[in-house]
Parts: sequence; structure tokens; C-alpha cells
Amino acid sequence: MKIEEYRNLINQIKLKPYFKIGRLLNHDLSSKVLHVVSLHTPCEIKLPAKIDMAFLWTDLNERLKVNLTVESAIYSGRVIKEIPLGHSCEIKLKYEKWNPILDSIKRNKEGNISIGICSKSNWELVNYYLTETKKNRIPNEV
Repeated sequence: MKIEEYRNLINQIKLKPYFKIGRLLNHDLSSKVLHVVSLHTPCEIKLPAKIDMAFLWTDLNERLKVNLTVESAIYSGRVIKEIPLGHSCEIKLKYEKWNPILDSIKRNKEGNISIGICSKSNWELVNYYLTETKKNRIPNEV
């Protein structure tokens, strides 16, 4: 992948949210909320953000339809309305219906997990970006 193509791709991806979930911090069953760490957010994301697809970061063919809302984020100890580019932060994920891929998040409170979440309309771009960065050994934490 040429540097110009890479920059173009990054600029397109920044237009729609996607996240890499690091680990579970807390799970509130009664309010259907997961508090998780989002790793190296690749775009500036205005909240709340609707998410309708989850995928395994390690196997991009493993993806499921989900209905999540990223309601809020905490960065450097304060609640923020927009997640800054390239930073890890705590995000509050509200789900409407439990989905099997969320079990992977719920089980893991200590190590990193590799679940990605994004908008289905952005999947083709995210998939291409992650495939190319793996193929060319480019770090995919923008």
C-alpha cells in the first residue's frame, strides 16, 4: 500500500466510528450497560454513536449484527462528548439485546480482548484497512 493510499484510507475511516474493545471494566445487567476500555480510537467520534456490527479483530470473517450505542466516554478522568483521535478511554456501551459476541467481552476483565465494533455502512472500509495493515505489517492503532 502506498503512503498516499494509506492517508486517503485513514481520512475516509475517520468519518465513521469504529472501536477496538480492550477489556471489560464493569457490567450492569439491570441497565444493559457494559463499561469497557476502547483502545487507540482511530477517529474523533461524537457521542452518542450508534453501532450495528461487531467483529473479531483477529478474524475479520467473524462478525455479527449488534445494536449498541456508545453513550459516553471518560478520558483523563472526565466525561467527554467527543473521543479524541488515537486515544484509549473508557466507553459506556448500551445494548438492547444480549449477543453472543458480548460474552467474549463479559468474560474478560483482565487481559485484552480483540473485539471490534463499527457501523455496518463503514465495514467495507474498516475491513479493507485492517486487512491491508496486517498484510503490510503497519500498526493498525492510528
